[in-house]
Amino acid sequence: MGKKRSGFWGISTRQVQKAIADWQPGDSRTEAQCKNSLARFLKDEFPKAEVIKEYGIGRLRIDIYMNFRNRFLQGPLGPAGKECFIEIKYDFQSRAKLQRLIGQVHQYVNVEAYPLFVVFCGEGESNSIEEFQEFLRKQNDKLDWEEQHLRFVNKSVEAVI
Repeated sequence: MGKKRSGFWGISTRQVQKAIADWQPGDSRTEAQCKNSLARFLKDEFPKAEVIKEYGIGRLRIDIYMNFRNRFLQGPLGPAGKECFIEIKYDFQSRAKLQRLIGQVHQYVNVEAYPLFVVFCGEGESNSIEEFQEFLRKQNDKLDWEEQHLRFVNKSVEAVI
């Protein structure tokens, strides 16, 4: 485990993304194992944050929810909120999984569940991953956000090699 991540003014979305990138899935073989491992890691990295697995937002469920309580997430232009959302995908290798994830992201955007970090673990099919990254770029542009609220972290085996 690295240095605890928190600043006087708050946590940056880049710090959260870096923490996710620093996390090692280890011998996790399922999405549930990755979710449990990442949740434990984030709780260690951000000890003042509330970390909840399978968090409900209306009729949706996000894999990991983080609430920084009285500390604001900092974007490049100032406070960006007190919470962030993490969706994990394991063995992202089919067109059907890509379409399902795109639908999930649209639903999260509709309920303003962002910043949203999408994390790929396990085996990854590069065409689907690239297509998803392109979708995120277009989505961020279309929503005309000053900061990218939809972020991607690739921890798939293909990315690690």
